[in-house]
Amino acid sequence: HAASLNPIDLQQMKGYGSNSFKLADTVTDNLYEAQLRETSDFPQTPGRDFVGEIVLPGLQAREADFQTNDIVIGATFPHQSLGHAGALSDYISIPTCQLINLSRLPGHDRVSHLQLAALPYAGITAWSALKNSAGYDPRKEYSSKKALVVGASGPVGLLILQFLKQCKLKQVDVIIPKDQTAFDLAKKYGADEIIKSPEKPAHKYDLVVDCVRPENVLKPAKPWHSYLEQGARYVTLNPPILKAVDEYGLLFGLARSFLFNKDCSTSYALFGFGTKADDLRTMVQWMLNGQISLPLHKVYPFEKVPEAFDQLAQRAVRGKIVIDFINK
Repeated sequence: HAASLNPIDLQQMKGYGSNSFKLADTVTDNLYEAQLRETSDFPQTPGRDFVGEIVLPGLQAREADFQTNDIVIGATFPHQSLGHAGALSDYISIPTCQLINLSRLPGHDRVSHLQLAALPYAGITAWSALKNSAGYDPRKEYSSKKALVVGASGPVGLLILQFLKQCKLKQVDVIIPKDQTAFDLAKKYGADEIIKSPEKPAHKYDLVVDCVRPENVLKPAKPWHSYLEQGARYVTLNPPILKAVDEYGLLFGLARSFLFNKDCSTSYALFGFGTKADDLRTMVQWMLNGQISLPLHKVYPFEKVPEAFDQLAQRAVRGKIVIDFINK
């Protein structure tokens, strides 16, 4: 019914993570399909998150009570673009562990499929950054803590802001670009202090989450460590591991990424790392309940996907770009 675009789609089209994703595909896919793609990055289908309808449930899906015509929501891993699970397609094949049966959730018709399709990939990335990298479970309260979100102007940053507000922190500040849309969104989603870049905070934090992608992820950048309280965490959403493996190969790339920032309290957030279906179910239910939301930048029909990617390439996009499969 609907899918959305994410920056990783654009980065993959330029070769980002190629070696790592091919390795992941080889490990998780059957040997025959892996051999067919042994020397190629293609075919590759972009698209990470979606809302759709089940047309043919497999045995495991039926055992998990997924039925034909059920409406589901889910997200796919980047390496699955090399096979059968890129969301920008009329049909995809995907494990049930990556799906939520939207038809069974209370209030499932309160929010449009276009709006819901914007959530899974950005939501899981934000959730993983907080729960698995920073140790902040969005379902729990941390009323004595203060956090700073750097670059809280895109979908992931805005969701991190909203998840931290769900945690009832003492203070959640954001650093945003100097534009009115970014300011309005930060204010809408409850930021306590809005700092316009290149201005800096006036105090320290228990957690800093950095959503800004540097020009070179292999160069150590520690501009925010001076704003950490003792024992605090710095989480970046741009880990060096994929770029390192691309440039130096698996062995040396892994070694370089593990040594990267070894002297500081840095954690790296990867999509889906340690995130479970129940986590996705929680954030989908929050969206249905009106507890979280995401702005939509623009909706494109499926036949205008190239135009949608051109729009995504413009760095000033603040909301999600969604693809409508129904109204063509």
